[in-house]
Amino acid sequence: MEVKVFLKIFKNGELVLQQPSKCILSNFRWMLYDWLTLAVNPDWTNYPYERGFRARINAPDNDDRFGIVVGSGAMPVTPDDTSLSEKITHGTGTGQLDYDNSEVSYEVDYVNKRGYIYVKRSFKNLSDSDVIVRECGIVAHYVVDRGYRLARDKWLLIVRDVLSEPITVHPYEQLVIHYTFQIG
Repeated sequence: MEVKVFLKIFKNGELVLQQPSKCILSNFRWMLYDWLTLAVNPDWTNYPYERGFRARINAPDNDDRFGIVVGSGAMPVTPDDTSLSEKITHGTGTGQLDYDNSEVSYEVDYVNKRGYIYVKRSFKNLSDSDVIVRECGIVAHYVVDRGYRLARDKWLLIVRDVLSEPITVHPYEQLVIHYTFQIG
């Protein structure tokens, strides 16, 4: 199985950046391993408790804890990154962006034996000052439940990219980020 990730960024409806995603992080591989281990080990499912994990990236409106997130930092990406170097938070004040909901959809291409997962989120600058975006990524909301412990929430950065060029979001402009996972 091969997984490729592509990134497109639109500003006010116009494509301003397109690049392959440079780094699927260790957390993504760890989640995939955990999922596959649970899927093939029936002992995990023989208990009266829900076991394993549930992960999602379809964040609701105004929630900057997960889904596609943006930042102003430019630290180089490493496979073990656990957060953006300088996250831009949700809000309407100086240096903040309004986070809309993260949308997730999929498509199966039976002819070419590939699947696609599409993740999209828009951001609006509702402040009176410019916001510069230099990095973006995807954070998964991961609920761990092993049955013998209470479930606990984790937020895991699974993809991170430093943009090939920074994007300035002027007041009242909109940025839309699309990630495409190609599997197969």
